[in-house]
Amino acid sequence: ARARKRRTWIAAAAGALLVAGLLAALIARGRSEPGAATPPASDRAAAAGETWTNPKDGLPAVWIPPGRFAMGCTTGDDRCDPVQLPSREITFARGFWFGRTEVTVGAYKAFARETATRLPAAPAFNEGWQKDDHPIVNVTWDDARAYCAWAGGRLPSEAEWEYAARGGHADWFHPWGRESPTCAPGAPNGARFDDGAVCRRAGTERVGVYGPNGFGLHDVAGNAWEWCADEWNANYSDAPSDGRAFEESTTASRRVLRGGSWINGADYLRVSIRSRWYQGRGRDFIGFRCARDGGPDR
Repeated sequence: ARARKRRTWIAAAAGALLVAGLLAALIARGRSEPGAATPPASDRAAAAGETWTNPKDGLPAVWIPPGRFAMGCTTGDDRCDPVQLPSREITFARGFWFGRTEVTVGAYKAFARETATRLPAAPAFNEGWQKDDHPIVNVTWDDARAYCAWAGGRLPSEAEWEYAARGGHADWFHPWGRESPTCAPGAPNGARFDDGAVCRRAGTERVGVYGPNGFGLHDVAGNAWEWCADEWNANYSDAPSDGRAFEESTTASRRVLRGGSWINGADYLRVSIRSRWYQGRGRDFIGFRCARDGGPDR
């Protein structure tokens, strides 16, 4: 009888260990696969352009690797102005996750439902917010920051934004190279902008319609201007050299915008272009995308 009890106890213990092992494997798998609650973390270095889908809002993010770049006017660009100068060297000791597209109307609706936040006024070109796959616009800087925090991220610094938009190409004027843009969907040098003809005053386009840049990001030129974390600074003289956002006062009223939009001409699609707007006011040409710090091993 004692032998039978001993065998029964050993079998039960072995079964418990097996179940525990399976649970541990499932937990580890959930941490490393797209769709996990936190970005994948591993001992290897993530590849530039690796994607992860945030289950909070359903939007994909792209891994932007550590590196260094010259922020500001691209060498040879004769359309630069003083706000893009002086060019300065920025070093990113760590990589970060960056939204593959601008935050969509559909994703923002999920945020609004969960947080009891009112949707902004719908623009004429997306009446009643019927087009869920277009970028959300008319959001204030504070709205954008609140959304990114809800999704587990933050607004990017403008240094992060430009580094990501360049896609690893320091000598390109646009995210796709030096070629002039077209508003034709699917074109590798395409963007939604005011071309003076077909796309003039046409409003936003569905996200991801135009070709990606070197890191796999869509619509970093055109569609909607994108809020950055930085308060507006008239030049780069006092900007941090480590990629952090420029924050000088606690009463900033204007914040940096990047990328150009559907109301702008071709000159505003350059990766170095920068503008600003009042942080408490939304416009139908301003949207955003979120950034997120990498895992502890990155």
